[in-house]
Amino acid sequence: MFRKNKVIVDEDGFIAIYGEWINTQMACLMIVVYAPQDVTSKRSLWIRLNNLVLSFQAASIVLGDFNEVRFESERLGSTFCKYGGKMFNDFIINTDLVDLPMGGRKFTRMNKHGTKLSKLDRILVSNHFIAKWPNAQLLALPRDLSDHCPIILKTHSVDYGPIPFKFFNSWLLNDELNTLICQNWPKQTNTITHQNSPHPAISLKQKFQVLKNVIQTNSLWRRFITSIYGEYGGLENVDNNTHGLPSSPWKSVIELKNHLSCFDINLHTVFTRKVEDGSWFKFWEDHWIGLCNLKTS
Repeated sequence: MFRKNKVIVDEDGFIAIYGEWINTQMACLMIVVYAPQDVTSKRSLWIRLNNLVLSFQAASIVLGDFNEVRFESERLGSTFCKYGGKMFNDFIINTDLVDLPMGGRKFTRMNKHGTKLSKLDRILVSNHFIAKWPNAQLLALPRDLSDHCPIILKTHSVDYGPIPFKFFNSWLLNDELNTLICQNWPKQTNTITHQNSPHPAISLKQKFQVLKNVIQTNSLWRRFITSIYGEYGGLENVDNNTHGLPSSPWKSVIELKNHLSCFDINLHTVFTRKVEDGSWFKFWEDHWIGLCNLKTS
């Protein structure tokens, strides 16, 4: 339950409620946003929200219809405003808020003709909130009478068990597949003796885990990149001076690597693999460490 302590009403964009989650005894600032259409008014709104969130040193939840998208991929059938997107992203970064991942649907708003879709609705939370609920995520529900999708905030993830092992027919075209399976099939993820031999189903699961890691390690894409740039993409051989490199997403990666090196942190140890839609990185077109892109490397 939530106990309301203070209400701040802004007639031009938002309503803020400051109170306490009774079951967790945690102070929380909740802001419901309905952003205006024009860019100038939105800029003023972002400034007021920024000042409000930073003035309350507590868990903050900023949710609603922001009437803005962060990236071009969040619009379909309409024009993306780079200036408006930059201001919105700057607001999120400067306020130190986290844009929670959303499942269920990619877009939250659709016009009546179904020709224009965009992700206007979202929930932003502070690091205080993430520290309490690190697995928080959103679920967009089907729209009914409204042109917007309802959004549910879920604070606990559901474990559906191990990811199923998938076998692709294209693997059969690789002459090395049979050798990899024969060499690694007897292996398991832990030491097995006759005294603690697991159930056959568990043993099969462990064999699949070993086989999956081996196949990923020997994948064509991994071997392609490794053959050109080495095990860690050539980052270990990059000079600390990045001024001569072309502007690209990879230049930022190298600069981050140099910054982390000052703290004796290896870049590859802090990265996790995540499948995206490719809207941020066009691997074949972006420049890497040299002066040419991967397509011509």
